[in-house]
Amino acid sequence: GTVVETRNYINKMLSVLKRAGNRKPVFYNVSHNQHVVEAYYSTAIQGTTYQWYPIGLVSGHTRKGNFLPFVDRYDIPFSNLKGFDKKARMVYEFDPADILYSYMYPATVRTFRTAGFQWITQFAYDPIDMAAYNTEYQTHYLNVAYTPNKAIGLMIAAEAAQKVGRGESFGNYPADTLFNDFRVSYVQDLSELNDGEKFYYSNTTQTRPKDISQLRAIAGCGKSPVVNYEGTGVYWLDRLEEGVWRLEVMPDAVQVSDPFTKPSLDKEVMRIVSGAWDMTLNLPDLGKQFRVNGLNNGNTFSTQAANGKISTLRPGVYLLQREGISASGKWTADAHWQNITLGEYVCPSISDNKGFTVTHSPAKTVDAGKDLQIEAIVAGNEMPDSVIIYTDKISFWNEKNPYLKMNHTGGYTYRATVPATEIKEGCFRYNIVVCQGDKRQTFPSGVARSPLDWDYTSATLWETNIVAPEKSLSLLEIVDADSKLETYTMPEWSRTNRQLIQNAPTDKPTLRITFESKDKASVFVLRRYIKDDIDGRPERLASCRTLCIHAKKIPEGLKAGFITSDGYTYLASCAAATDGIIRVSLQDLKQTNTALLPHVYPVFLDNYFRPQTEISFKVEGIETLELSFDGVAEKSTEIEIGSIWLE
Repeated sequence: GTVVETRNYINKMLSVLKRAGNRKPVFYNVSHNQHVVEAYYSTAIQGTTYQWYPIGLVSGHTRKGNFLPFVDRYDIPFSNLKGFDKKARMVYEFDPADILYSYMYPATVRTFRTAGFQWITQFAYDPIDMAAYNTEYQTHYLNVAYTPNKAIGLMIAAEAAQKVGRGESFGNYPADTLFNDFRVSYVQDLSELNDGEKFYYSNTTQTRPKDISQLRAIAGCGKSPVVNYEGTGVYWLDRLEEGVWRLEVMPDAVQVSDPFTKPSLDKEVMRIVSGAWDMTLNLPDLGKQFRVNGLNNGNTFSTQAANGKISTLRPGVYLLQREGISASGKWTADAHWQNITLGEYVCPSISDNKGFTVTHSPAKTVDAGKDLQIEAIVAGNEMPDSVIIYTDKISFWNEKNPYLKMNHTGGYTYRATVPATEIKEGCFRYNIVVCQGDKRQTFPSGVARSPLDWDYTSATLWETNIVAPEKSLSLLEIVDADSKLETYTMPEWSRTNRQLIQNAPTDKPTLRITFESKDKASVFVLRRYIKDDIDGRPERLASCRTLCIHAKKIPEGLKAGFITSDGYTYLASCAAATDGIIRVSLQDLKQTNTALLPHVYPVFLDNYFRPQTEISFKVEGIETLELSFDGVAEKSTEIEIGSIWLE
């Protein structure tokens, strides 16, 4: 509609609501239909609503990388319109979707406050009875029991909404990762609040509280200078009065599969396990000797902490009382405190018959002749007797079958080192076997047998490619039309066509991608997250000097380079191919704007993060490969590429 039609529609709606007896403020969504935006501010609505999905929606997998540049600014292009400042501003939904990171929520809310928002609502919370499967809405995932780190991140964001003033600015990223009493870190996957009385952290932190003697509330996951704990669930510590604290501990959560792929009630993504861990507290107000008594229904745990340590603590609610203080008569389970009763406690039920789960990401590629470190998360409702590694060389028919024992290094983490003499060029294939009593469970399949059983039939193993140390570092191999290569068109979505080209028998396949331009000039971007592919070869990466691209056809103006762990993009122009290979010197890479892809929503926001701080390129920081080029209006543009590597 037109500006006049839109204004008339809103005014009629307001009139109808008023006649119906409405006395509440009416808010209207102004983040759509920019061609009529002036109509919104010439009506009697009291407020305006917006949303923010800074890294897109429904990617179909867990996204990885530093997304802090994506939430650096929320500039409203029509903020200079007459009447803009007279309307309240509300965020009716927001979420950095498709991630399990815990560092994003406070940064997002900080930027909302800088933009002047007065009400900020996160989009979706998973009901506790369904959260193990994330079937509520695939692209979102939040539940304090099942995503404990994210939940603490959101709790810290709520504090940021209160403490950051409207319009208060903290400069541009990366300067704004520290703001007021808050800190966010991609590298540590950490959100933190440290204001003297409150100390909240979404992951293990080395930060010391501003004044440990003045602490009144602690909320955390992992370890800190105040709490030493190996469980993975959330814990809260709240001071009720001098020397008396309430402790609540949630059960442990471990990841079983990717929460953001296609959901099903038959596909578990997170599992709650019944862990019991020691917890050591360093709180001067509580002292080193204190009583511990269970408060929630059925919790009869009672002990005396020694040197600040509570032994074999299970999930639940506890009253902690400093030696010489007795307040149990006042602080009972049904006593009211703030907005709860002290003993209230909700957690998911724990299944006894699911066995163990092993979470492990094998190194993609490593150098021959060097030790191979293997680390896994092994979780169940009891600790295994042992965890061992078998290679594909074992057999039921062999007299002797060598194995490697994995060592328990804390929490649910197990590690083993495969000696360099075993790491030879080719492919290293292996299973992880969890042993408990006379039971064996073999992963990655999870089958309740050992590879040495006569009826073991699973053929699935983890694999690590082993190459000569001097071999180039592979960043992309074309195996199909997907090849984990993301394609984007800017400023808007346009059609792309991908075609796998099978070349001569001696040539590797190539991928031909055709981008369709619209009636305005477009930018086309290809990206691939490569950090997992190169992590196993840090020495080779440090020695690399040239980015190489096998190209059959390249568009004019092609640029290539990387996005680093800083969230910065570094690109260089590609010269003509020599013998079918484009070679880009890493010395030629220049810092440039970072395209915010997948597309940010709402669409009026800038498509680019425009850095204000110079950060030099470091090859060890690369995480994502990027190719980009401009399209020609109303024409299609084609690129055909094969392997990409560093040498």
